[in-house]
Amino acid sequence: MIRPLLAPLLAAAWLAAADDGGFQPALFELSAGHGGGIALQSGTSAFAGGVRIAYEHLVLAADRIEFGQVQVPGVRGTVPSFLDLQPGPAGGVLIDTAATDLARFPVRLRVAPAAGRLDAVGRDGDRLRWRLVLTEPGAFTADIRGTDGTWLHHVVTARRVEVLVEAPIINGAIGGPVLRELRLLGRPAADGQPRERAAVRRYRNPVVDPAQPTAADLTYAAESLELVLPCDPEGNALGISGGLDFSMRGLDDPRLPGFLPGAPRPPRPSATR
Repeated sequence: MIRPLLAPLLAAAWLAAADDGGFQPALFELSAGHGGGIALQSGTSAFAGGVRIAYEHLVLAADRIEFGQVQVPGVRGTVPSFLDLQPGPAGGVLIDTAATDLARFPVRLRVAPAAGRLDAVGRDGDRLRWRLVLTEPGAFTADIRGTDGTWLHHVVTARRVEVLVEAPIINGAIGGPVLRELRLLGRPAADGQPRERAAVRRYRNPVVDPAQPTAADLTYAAESLELVLPCDPEGNALGISGGLDFSMRGLDDPRLPGFLPGAPRPPRPSATR
């Protein structure tokens, strides 16, 4: 039961199933100050009062966490339909994957958005898709695995983050999910407020505090009202593309190819609703 329910919370149970050793129940943790309950079949589950859910070194925390599950034709059991992370008096929202060793999780980050929500966005053939939206994440660190498997150190700034994850249906079961797209959005100038571009900055060494990175370590920066980081079917980063008000400083790392202004942008992956 835990495996299909909590997979979208951490992308952990499915990811572990794709890793050596498979899902290990002993690594799963859940705590909630006000308690809660899990629906055994289709329905909504909720925990409140300062909730922390962890698997391996993947952590989700919020004042209240709600998630749903539904039945999908061709899939045994139920699959996640939504996840809602809500701040409150017992704590804000936190997503922390910085210390994970799960092989198919290509981004290591620690982000504290104002709120977060994941929703199923349908299926494309034999693949199911979900989109996670983080509002007001601010600046946060993100180490992204390059095409050669090495980790590239970044500081990301955005007003909104959209993450697309998909997982195959294999013999009636859900396979290990992979990251397919990371979309960073800024804010255009409006109502007397200046524009705020989303930004990705790469550094030679790991960044401890995203508010105080070492300027001398900066090797690359890309800014735009919309930045897109597409990934291949294995979850490896393919590059960065920019939309309106795009600018770039420095040369991109060949392990994470960049796109020059005006280059074709990767299309948003389609999903049949």
